[in-house]
Amino acid sequence: MVTLVTLPVAKTHLRVEHSHDDADITLKIDQAGAIVTNYIKRSAGDDDIEWTTDTVPLDIQAATLIMLSRLYDDRDAGREDGDIALGYLPKSVTAILHRWRTPALA
Repeated sequence: MVTLVTLPVAKTHLRVEHSHDDADITLKIDQAGAIVTNYIKRSAGDDDIEWTTDTVPLDIQAATLIMLSRLYDDRDAGREDGDIALGYLPKSVTAILHRWRTPALA
């Protein structure tokens, strides 16, 4: 799996200047990337996507950073706000990823 966001980009986004949380942030980068690619039902390396860490589209990176923020800020998953409590992604993430999503077959 291609890393959708690098650690330095993630730390800048999260406004983290120390290295104490690097392992946790790296794990959450992978988790956020998995959530994003699962939502669009594709992953880097699929036939129609040839992303490398340097060529990930900016909107995919933005969605990944938003998910990363949610995972990092709410580490105990105790916050229940609206649709997220029901298992949906944040509306800002789905709005960004909508055009990338492969429709489900009925």
